[in-house]
Amino acid sequence: PPPEIKLPPTPEVPPRPVEEGKIVYLKMAELHPFHTFREHPYKVQDDKGMDDLVGTIKEHGIMTPATVRPEKDGKGYEIIAGHTRWTAAQELELATVPCIVAQLSDADADIMMAETNIQRPDWLPSERAKTYKVWLEAVQTETGITQGQRTDTTSGTECPKLGRNRDVAAQRFGIGPKTLDMYIKLNDLIPELLDMVDANAVDSKTGIQVKAG
Repeated sequence: PPPEIKLPPTPEVPPRPVEEGKIVYLKMAELHPFHTFREHPYKVQDDKGMDDLVGTIKEHGIMTPATVRPEKDGKGYEIIAGHTRWTAAQELELATVPCIVAQLSDADADIMMAETNIQRPDWLPSERAKTYKVWLEAVQTETGITQGQRTDTTSGTECPKLGRNRDVAAQRFGIGPKTLDMYIKLNDLIPELLDMVDANAVDSKTGIQVKAG
C-alpha cells in the first residue's frame, strides 16, 4: 500500500473580513459577550419580556442588528449592544445574527454600551449604577482625568473638568446630578446588598430596608 501522508493540521480560520458600518450576518460561534476589561453590567432576565422577544424574533427575525467590535486576538467579535437579542437567538438556535461591526476603543465601547441602553424601560438599580459609572469613567479617560484624580492639585477642590463630566452625564441620562451620584455610590455596596436593592428590599434613595426577605 502507498505510504500514509500526514498533513499538518488545518489552521483555525479567522473571522472573515467585513466592511465597517454595514450589516453583516455573523455566526453565533463568532460572537462573544462584552468581556474585554469589565463585566457586562446588564442582567439578561429569563422572564416574560424575554419570552416576548423570542416570539417576535421567531416570527419576524432580528430587526435591529447588534453592534460588535473585532476581538483583539482576531478570533471573533465582542458584543457591544445586543446581548438580549443574542441570548434570544441562542434559545432559537439561530445560526447567524445580523451585526454592524465597528472599530471602537475601550472607552468608546463603554460609552456606546451605556448610551444604547438609556431607553431601557425595566433596568435595575444595579444596572443603572454600573452604567453611569462606566460612562463617566470612559469619558474621564477620553478627557485625560483618571478615576483617582478627584481634586485640583493646588486648591484641593474638585477638578472643574470632572464636575463638568458629571453634569454632562446627568443631562445625557435625563437625571439630576445628585441622583447620578446616588446611583454611582450603589457600586460601593457588597453584592448581597445590591441584590436586595434590585429586589426592592432596600430603598435605593434612603438605604432603608422596606420589606423582609
